[in-house]
Amino acid sequence: MYRYILKRIVFVLITVLAVSFIIYGLMSLMPGNPGRSILGMTASQEAVDALNEQLGENDPFLQRYGRYVYKAFLKLDLGNSYKTGKPVMQTIAKRFPYTLTLALASTIFVAVFGVLIGVFSAVHQYSFADNLFIVLSMISASMPQFWLGLLFILLFSVNLGLLPSHGVTSWTGFILPVLTVSLLGTARTLRLVRVQMLENINADYIRTARAKGATEKAVIWKHAFESSSVPIINTIGVRFGSMLGGS
Repeated sequence: MYRYILKRIVFVLITVLAVSFIIYGLMSLMPGNPGRSILGMTASQEAVDALNEQLGENDPFLQRYGRYVYKAFLKLDLGNSYKTGKPVMQTIAKRFPYTLTLALASTIFVAVFGVLIGVFSAVHQYSFADNLFIVLSMISASMPQFWLGLLFILLFSVNLGLLPSHGVTSWTGFILPVLTVSLLGTARTLRLVRVQMLENINADYIRTARAKGATEKAVIWKHAFESSSVPIINTIGVRFGSMLGGS
């Protein structure tokens, strides 16, 4: 067990280093340089060259990459922002609690409503409610989030005046962002849960459980849903990670 965990940790570290090497290399091949980005297009070439020399941009590629790995991974120092001049870690630390709150709230919303509605649709297959949820999930999945967010602002903030259109002065400031980023995930989770549940509901072991006298609630949640839970949990976990990095 410990050997397996150690192997996985080593594999993750190698993967992170490989990905960082590729991204750093691609960034180095792109046109432009930090000196020009910091000083702007109106700065003289002499000033740009002097700043690049100060930043170590004229050093060999491997030396620059090694310095980056040492600072970023060992010292957790991501340097200063070219735009604000402030430490990057300080900026991330200031904003990360809002991102974490948004990701957690959205993941809980998706897990609860996506699973409950998906199970309901599978149990009541081809009913009016099932068809309605399928249509609504298709509509939600096809809506761009930025457009949906604008519609929510117009409806709930501008027209009705119920929720703030920007800022997080209280918990109500999270309602519109959570709804905006959750509807797409809820629609996808709903369809995944429905498909997985339909595959298991018609399985032989479900008929055996019913024949042995198990209640319908136990059949649905203890047998069918538990057998369907692995891909559902994986999907929700991946979504949480993407929310942390993308929201």
